[in-house]
Formats: sequence, C-alpha cells, structure tokens
Amino acid sequence: MIHDTNTAQRPDAEKTAIGRRIRQLRLQYGLSQEDFAESIHVSTNFISELETGKKGMSVETLCRLCYEYHVSSDMILFGKATVHSVLEHMEHSLNSIPTEDIPTIISYLQSLYKIRQM
Repeated sequence: MIHDTNTAQRPDAEKTAIGRRIRQLRLQYGLSQEDFAESIHVSTNFISELETGKKGMSVETLCRLCYEYHVSSDMILFGKATVHSVLEHMEHSLNSIPTEDIPTIISYLQSLYKIRQM
C-alpha cells in the first residue's frame, strides 16, 4: 500500500522497510538527502521522514523516484525485482556501454553462465 504524504507521523513496519530501501538506493548513488530530494522534487525533510518511516509517499513521487533511478516500484515497495524490471535495468545499463565493449561483456556473461552450470 502506498501512503500519501499526509499520513500519520508514526512509523509502521511497511513504511520503515520502504524507507530503508529508499535510503539504500540513495546511498548506492552516493547522494546526500538534499541532492536526492532535489532530484525527485521533494524537500530534504520529506526524504528524512520517508527514510525513517515517519511518512509515506504519493504515487507521483514513487513514479518520479523509479524513473529517475531506474528502479522498479516492486523493488521499492516490496524489496523484490520482477524479471521485467531487471531486464529494463539491464537494457538501460547496456545502452550506455561503448559498442566496442559489447563482445567482452557477452563473453563474460557466457563464462559466468558456464560457471553456474557446474
């Protein structure tokens, strides 16, 4: 369930878990709360309250966050990625790789697959 920004100030387990995942995402990008907040058009105070589970977010904020950081809403809300969201993330990442590096990456993935089959 997605909570609106006007929900009670008391953390619950769901909001706390979502807040932890958002904090982890922010730290993964090496961003301060201020920079992260600015990137999704909310206040720094809101990010602080979100990360500590004191507030929930609107669907609009969730969508901005997912779009900006190429993460699925399933990952933010439930801590699980769907196959579709993983493929979208991989596609986005691969689009930024220089063409000349693609054979090396394919070779690496094939080797990794062989190792996992052992």
